[in-house]
Amino acid sequence: MNAEKETGMSEPDYVHPQWGEARQVHDWRNHIPEEIRDIWGTFSVGQRAALHAWAEDLADMEEWD
Repeated sequence: MNAEKETGMSEPDYVHPQWGEARQVHDWRNHIPEEIRDIWGTFSVGQRAALHAWAEDLADMEEWD
């Protein structure tokens, strides 16, 4: 049994991001370079969380007319 079923909680989206589902505006996935996406699976969950936080900050600063 996996942890999600045991706790009823799902993993954060940064653990296994769906890169192709990024929205145009204010989506952290748009700020992760392709080179980093290619090696995403090699990072620990803590490293993924840190990259997510950085990219989320960038996405939050986007200004659209």
